[in-house]
Amino acid sequence: MASLVSKTYIMELEDRLYASSEVAKILGVSRRTLYRYLESGTLGSMHLPSGRHRFTKDQVEAFLVKTYGANNLKVVETAKPTVVAEVPTTAEIKSEPELVLEDRAQLDEEVVRPSIFSKIKAEVQKSVVEDRAKLDEEVEDKVQIDDDKVEDEVEEVEDKAQIDDDPAEMDEVVEDLKKTLSSLFDDTDDVKATPVAKSSVKDNFNFYSSSISDLKKLAKTVKVASENSNVQYAFTGQAGASLFGEVSPFGQLHLYIRKNDMLFFEKRFDLEETVQDESNVALKVVDELPEYTIVMGFKVVNLPTLKKDLIQLGDSATAGNLEG
Repeated sequence: MASLVSKTYIMELEDRLYASSEVAKILGVSRRTLYRYLESGTLGSMHLPSGRHRFTKDQVEAFLVKTYGANNLKVVETAKPTVVAEVPTTAEIKSEPELVLEDRAQLDEEVVRPSIFSKIKAEVQKSVVEDRAKLDEEVEDKVQIDDDKVEDEVEEVEDKAQIDDDPAEMDEVVEDLKKTLSSLFDDTDDVKATPVAKSSVKDNFNFYSSSISDLKKLAKTVKVASENSNVQYAFTGQAGASLFGEVSPFGQLHLYIRKNDMLFFEKRFDLEETVQDESNVALKVVDELPEYTIVMGFKVVNLPTLKKDLIQLGDSATAGNLEG
């Protein structure tokens, strides 16, 4: 490295080819910085077939003039110039083969070192894998939520309804309902005046067996699933009467449904047509539902229709109890 005297560089360069390590020492920079000069075109070189670089005297001087300016650079080419420079020791002087090995080691280091683009690519791939895993997890959670939705809502209704769990509270509810719906009891005589034979039930109800054997759970599932799918229904028979007071044990749920909703009930509740004695679901399929009211969250036909259906089902005693 030449010494700096009043910002003027005094050095002597031989007219020969210089290795990368020599030029780096002349310029006072690292090998890495030297390669950046080469990549940017700031410093010229001779690119050998082996891949190594060699530098002429003119190329090095041109770089110094371009970098530091002609006014600050004085190149002495006399045979024995006065040079203010660092004299390398014997240990620092390297043979040409050693310089070649240094160049090759530097090249290998640059090849092996991962580029910034490789790192970015690896990070993007990792991000894609993480996003895919997160998406799969969200889809799985959504499917699980959809599968459990009806069951969860049925349990929620069960907690709120508490049907038949508190007889004293049920009596109060029944009394309040009777007062609210008192006008509906005026049609009792008309219902009694037009009894329908029990045999006509088979002409009005279709009988099915459902895989949900628990009637209480089945009733709540009908409520939740129908509301979620915007499907109409109305309980009648002993199931409907049980919403107003205590009834004798029964083994069937009687419902009114619309003709257009028949397929929904068959698929959703796994219904198979069977005989009356082996059924737990009885459906009366109509074009439009009769008038109904909501009792304890369940839809049930109005009292005149309910009493009429009870008499058709041969349960006049329950129909009579609804008269209060």
